[in-house]
Amino acid sequence: MSPFWYIYIISRIMAQEALIFSFSQDVKMISRLRVALTHDIKLEYARGSSCNRREDQQPNFKSDLDKVNFQLRNTIVRLQFDFGGQANYGTGFFINLPSTKYDIILTAGHNLVNEERVRAKNLTVIYHGNRKEKVTEFKICPRYEEFLGTNPRPPTHVNYDYGVILLPKDEGQADKRLGLGLDLSLNIDPSLQGLRDAFVSGYGDGVGSMTLRTCFSPLKGLGNKIEYYLESKEQGMSGSPIWVTHDGQMTVIGIHNTTPEKKGARGIGTRITEEVFRMLCFWTQSGFFDRRFCAPGVKTKPHNTYLSFSQNGDSASVFLGSSSAAADKDNLTFDIIPAYVFPKWANRSPLYAFKCRKPPSCGDGKKCWVEWQPAHQQAVLVDTLKDIHLVRLIQRPKLKAARYFLLLPDIPKDGGGGQELRLYDHGRDQDDDVGKTEVAGVSFGDFKERGIVGSRTFMIE
Repeated sequence: MSPFWYIYIISRIMAQEALIFSFSQDVKMISRLRVALTHDIKLEYARGSSCNRREDQQPNFKSDLDKVNFQLRNTIVRLQFDFGGQANYGTGFFINLPSTKYDIILTAGHNLVNEERVRAKNLTVIYHGNRKEKVTEFKICPRYEEFLGTNPRPPTHVNYDYGVILLPKDEGQADKRLGLGLDLSLNIDPSLQGLRDAFVSGYGDGVGSMTLRTCFSPLKGLGNKIEYYLESKEQGMSGSPIWVTHDGQMTVIGIHNTTPEKKGARGIGTRITEEVFRMLCFWTQSGFFDRRFCAPGVKTKPHNTYLSFSQNGDSASVFLGSSSAAADKDNLTFDIIPAYVFPKWANRSPLYAFKCRKPPSCGDGKKCWVEWQPAHQQAVLVDTLKDIHLVRLIQRPKLKAARYFLLLPDIPKDGGGGQELRLYDHGRDQDDDVGKTEVAGVSFGDFKERGIVGSRTFMIE
């Protein structure tokens, strides 16, 4: 049985027995909760029949909860700050975006700026174990700041109540700076792929508390904001992750920013839409935006071979030419987005999605996501991002300039081999057809297979 069902069971125990379960407390508390595993609780975890566990089997709390405990307490942090007066407290959490420059904490925007547009002062991250670190750099959603001081506020302001704290990358602190996963294809699906429940984990219980609480929260409304029933109405939870278990991974779907005024009322959080996702990537220098993807030229053929989508169709071709010639074209650029990010403890590289930035005048403007079709030796544009569109970018080692392989995993979101992209120029010399866009030149082959036409090494410019 998944450890996340254990969290759900415990949240039910809390509601029935008026107990407070803390992930930061000693795991010995689990032994006291065992006595509460009545027949009613057994039925709760029996609902998860896909777990293949007999109803009369008792879950092994200690090992699984120890693991979840470690992951959450080294991902979620307490924030202390002020706006020129008394200290305030909130919650933040690390996300595992592939930034080489920053370790990234996501939080609510109102933890970073108040209604009078005064930015947070003395902002401090408090880690598990009470170690403190001063913050020197943070970002706030610009659209949220536009709404500050307006009365009444438009209801859409909660869609933008978020910001990030940017800590310089420090591998020495890696075990204290874990990070939850992100899944763009899940987040941009209007129904969250049918998910009905989520967890909210944060630091509540008043001034300076270091009690990490996790609430089980049925989802009640979806849009650019997320609404959910929240047992806790404690202050300090703002900025907590709203997370789910998806594909076996702890994945963030939103940021809690509005605590209900009374117990059992709806909490509200900012949903991680594509707009929010892109802003996070932009702030943290994660991914590649408005860039060209090409096989670099060689001495005998100095032209580059660019991945392209022509103005007359949605199938991929190649453009042959120099960097300066490519810069004059408006259908060669892509956003290469780290669309699926595993939690830090999974120790897995992110998976990327290609989004074509061609102007709306080029075919169907809604078709923008690249779908790789190795079985048909082609790539096409589609209107919906799915798991099958995700690829791995594998950087070649020991090269001064960054060069990549593009691999399509055999199983989406899984490791192992697969097909890799090749771009080819049909053996053209540097003066033949250079500067033309209507040239077929996309193919696929097994990873590391030799003797297949086309270049398998790419650069992003």
